[in-house]
Amino acid sequence: MTNFQHSTDSPDASKPNASYDRKCPSVTIVGGGAAGMAAARTFLSAGAHVIILESAPRLCGNCFGVQVTAANGKTYQVDAE
Repeated sequence: MTNFQHSTDSPDASKPNASYDRKCPSVTIVGGGAAGMAAARTFLSAGAHVIILESAPRLCGNCFGVQVTAANGKTYQVDAE
């Protein structure tokens, strides 16, 4: 499981365990898909400390890419990188 963290209150947001203001509300979001990312943005803009838990090694869920079947029957993964 990948743990992505960002906090605008953290003294060094690049350090995952950096301390933050304890008066600031903390929110844990399970799933880093489109809805999870939208929720994280909403909470961050309200000043909350947000932790996103995502099982995949990347964020954005199914928005990231699609599988396409060509006329020859082969299936290809098309990613939005």
